[in-house]
Order: sequence, then C-alpha cells, then structure tokens
Amino acid sequence: MIRLSAGCISSAALTACGHVYVWGSNSGGQLGLPETNDSVLSPVLMPFDQQIVHISFGYYHTAFVTAGGEVFAFGNNFNGQLGLGVDVPQSVLPTRVTSLEGCVIRDVACGESHTAFITDAGSLYTCGEGRHGKLCSEQDNDNQLIPFKVTKFKGYTVQKVRMCGCTYLKIVSAQ
Repeated sequence: MIRLSAGCISSAALTACGHVYVWGSNSGGQLGLPETNDSVLSPVLMPFDQQIVHISFGYYHTAFVTAGGEVFAFGNNFNGQLGLGVDVPQSVLPTRVTSLEGCVIRDVACGESHTAFITDAGSLYTCGEGRHGKLCSEQDNDNQLIPFKVTKFKGYTVQKVRMCGCTYLKIVSAQ
C-alpha cells in the first residue's frame, strides 16, 4: 500500500514499510533533501531512519509523524509553521518538534503556512500563521511559533484535520 500526499508544489509517496519518496519543488527545503534547492523531477527516497506513518505538505513546509508518535518538520518556518520556535527560519532536514514532547501525535496536516496536530487523546494543536483565525486561537491574527493546544473544542475528540491553502476543516465527534 502506498499513501500519497500532495502540497501546492511538492508531493510524496509513503510506503507500507514507512519510507517516503519525495518529488517536486525543494525551494524551501520542504523535501528534506539538503543537497539541492532545485526541483526533483522523479521520486527520491527521503533519508530518515525511523518509520513514518503520516506525512503532510504545506506550501513550503512538510511535517510527518513517526510510528512512535513523534513529529518532525522541515522547510520554511517564516510564520512558525514548523513549530520550532523563533530561532529557526528554515530547516532543510527533518527536525523534531520538541514542544510536543509528552504528546503522542497520531495525525498532522499542513496548510499554506500553518500546521495542525492531533494527539492520540483527540486534542488539537496548531501553529504558524494566524491570519483569518485559521489557528482557532484567541489571538485571531497572531502567528504562533510553537504548537499550542486549541481549547475551543473542550468536550470533543478531534478525529481528523485536513487543510487546503489558507484554511482548514476539522471533523470532530462528541465524547
């Protein structure tokens, strides 16, 4: 089985054994291939030594979840969409999102310049560009540089989150 993930300008194929093949634009480092800033025209194995279970592309960034529930992100971080804090404007290698330590992440979704994470307990965390309220934050238009827990869904279990460009859709079920 192969799962495909497509961003605006990059794509990936996730194999049943947890390897990822990437292709498309690498102009923001979003393919996790540090040796090139050029476009990659055919699938290339992304070097990573853990099993990957979910992957999502944004415009110039990517995030994935390992079998152990850890999140790694890479690419452009100008709006905080990698969740790596203020000191990392870009990462061309997969970098663990340490602010989510203690959480077991089971799904990730990247939008144009923001990212959402779902924990195994059904909590939603978001980070990145806050414009138009897309992070579900009390600070509607503020960028969030590290993932924060969205409290607006208290009493619900978040099942899925999917993004498209500047917006995202959450599908939730009552507890």
